[in-house]
Amino acid sequence: MEWLHNTMLGRVVLLTLFVLTLQLPIHKIHGLIGEREANRIEAVAEVEASAGGMRVAMGPVLLVPYLGSHSGFFDPSRPATKRNYAVLRPRSLAVRGTISPIVRTRGIFDVLVYRASLHFDAEFARPDPADLGLVGAQILWEEMVVALGSGDVPEFIEVAGAKRDLELSQVEPYVVAPAPVTESLSVAYDLEISGSYQLLFCELDNVTSIALDSEWPHPKFVGVHLPETREVRADGFNAEWRLARRSRPRLEAMAGSRSMGPIGEQAAFGVELIQPVDAYRMTRRAMKYEFLFTALTLGVFFLVEVFSRARVHMMQYVLVGSALVLFYLLILSLSEHISFTAAYSLASLGVVSLVWGYARAVFDEASRSAIVGSVLSLLYGFLFVLLAAQDYSLLMGSLGLFLMLASVMFFTRHVDWFALGGES
Repeated sequence: MEWLHNTMLGRVVLLTLFVLTLQLPIHKIHGLIGEREANRIEAVAEVEASAGGMRVAMGPVLLVPYLGSHSGFFDPSRPATKRNYAVLRPRSLAVRGTISPIVRTRGIFDVLVYRASLHFDAEFARPDPADLGLVGAQILWEEMVVALGSGDVPEFIEVAGAKRDLELSQVEPYVVAPAPVTESLSVAYDLEISGSYQLLFCELDNVTSIALDSEWPHPKFVGVHLPETREVRADGFNAEWRLARRSRPRLEAMAGSRSMGPIGEQAAFGVELIQPVDAYRMTRRAMKYEFLFTALTLGVFFLVEVFSRARVHMMQYVLVGSALVLFYLLILSLSEHISFTAAYSLASLGVVSLVWGYARAVFDEASRSAIVGSVLSLLYGFLFVLLAAQDYSLLMGSLGLFLMLASVMFFTRHVDWFALGGES
C-alpha cells in the first residue's frame, strides 16, 4: 500500500476517502440540529399556548329573536311558537388597531407573542322582515341584542351612543347588550387581544375597513385578502384592508334557546408576525454545501503541496478537515445565543484564522499559507452570500462553481501531472 502515500493517484484516493469519512460527523451534526430544533418547537408551543395562540377577531352581530319554524319561507298556516334567532352582520365595520410585539424567553429560546389593541366601529341597519322571509309580527323587537363572541370581551360597549354592560346570553357562545330599535344602530367598543403567530379577521359580506400598525418590522400578510395599502419600514409597518361586498341580509344560523355555535365557516385574512432568520434552517442550508467546500479547501491544500513540492502528512489533512467540520457546529451553538449573521462571522473568522495559521506552520512560507487562507475566506464569504440571497442561490452557486473550476484549470494548465506523480 506504499503507492497510496508516494504517488499522486494514491494521495488523491486517500483524500477522497477522507472527505467521505468526514460525512459521518456531519451526519451527527444534522441530527443535533433536528434535536435542538425540536426543543425550540416545544418551547415555542408552550409559550404560544399560554399566550393564546393564533387569534381570530370577529366583529359584533345583531341577534334578532323571532317566533316560528323557518325553512326558507314563512307559512302563515303553521303555528309560530318556537323561538329562533336570526344572526345579522353589520352593514359596515371599521377596525383600527395596534399590534405590540412582545418577546418572551423560554430557556435559551426567544418566542414572539403580541398584544393587540383594537377599536371596532359597526353600523347595523334595522332588520327588514321581508329580507329574512318573515313578517313583522314574528320578530320580538324588544328582545333584540348586540352580541359579541365570549372569547375576548371589552369592559363595556357603546350601543347607539350609550354605554352598555355586557352579560352572558342564553344563546351561546355570545355575550350581549340590549339594542334599541332604530333605523340605524351604531356599535363601538375597544378590545384587547393577546396571542401569537397570527392575528386574523373574518371576511364579511358587507363593507369592511381594517387598519393595523405595529412596530414589528417583519410582517407577512396572509389569508384570502391582501392589504389594499401597506408600508413596511425598518421600525414597523402599517396596512389597510378595504372590502365591499354588498349582499341581502339572510338567516345565517337558527337555534332554540341554547347553543347556536359560532357563525359559519368564514374565510379569514390578516397578518402574521415572523422572525426573519431561523438559525436551524440557515445552518441546515449551509451544510448543503459542506461536501463541496470541504473538498475545495483540502484540494487547495493538495495543490499547494503539489506546486511547492512540500510534503503534507495525512494527519495534517485530518486536522484541517476537523476544523472545517467544526465550523458548522460553531454556527449551530453560537446562533442559539446571538444572531445568525454574528454567529456565522465569528465561526468563519475562527476557522479561517485557525487553518491559515496552521498552513503557515505546515508550508513554512507566508505566501503559500496566504493562498490557503484567502481561498477559504472567499469560500465562506461566497457561502454567506448564497445563504442571504435565497432566491438567487441556484444561479449564484452555479456561476460560482464555474468560476472555481475555471480557476483550477487555469492555474494547473502547465502542470506535468505525469512528472509530479512519478509516472512515465
